[in-house]
Amino acid sequence: MQTCYNCGKQVSDETLICPECGALVKRYEKPVPPVETDLNGREPVFTQESAPHRTAVYSDAQGRTRFSGLLTAWLVICAVFAGYQALSYGCLLIVYHNQALYSSFFSSAPEFADFLSVYNVLMQDIAQFYGVYVGILIVSVLKCAGYIWLCAGKRRLALWTVLASNAAMAVLMLLFGNPYFAGVYAIELLATFLFVRRGLKLLR
Repeated sequence: MQTCYNCGKQVSDETLICPECGALVKRYEKPVPPVETDLNGREPVFTQESAPHRTAVYSDAQGRTRFSGLLTAWLVICAVFAGYQALSYGCLLIVYHNQALYSSFFSSAPEFADFLSVYNVLMQDIAQFYGVYVGILIVSVLKCAGYIWLCAGKRRLALWTVLASNAAMAVLMLLFGNPYFAGVYAIELLATFLFVRRGLKLLR
């Protein structure tokens, strides 16, 4: 029951206008916004696993594995750099296997005379560490493919491929006499693992 503010008569809660004095006793309230539901008419339930802002790897409302924007950006950047490295070392090996052609070209062009000595040193370095160059090329291709596979397929095997490729690259850089880059690849390995470790079970 409610009381009319004008005449004090008791009226039911459903009454809008007082029958005694005609005063408006019930005011309209702001309508409650409708609750969004899924295709089955059920209200969505957000848990810690389904909240995309809580973890880098999470499950959406349909149970599909998703990556956060930050993790996706990290995987794309790593894939781009791995592809760039593979392209660089691939081009170096192509030049090495055709060094007679390039040597004759540099020798015939006087403006490249200063560059010819640097080129010869580079070719000697490739000949000395040929296996390392080939290994870096192969591992870079595997690493780039692994990052793309992980980003697109959310596969656990893709993650192990990425981690193993970074470990192999760190070893190759140590053999190459470059501990700085070996440390960079070790940090990349650790950062990638830390990104996905909480959602490791969600990877297929």
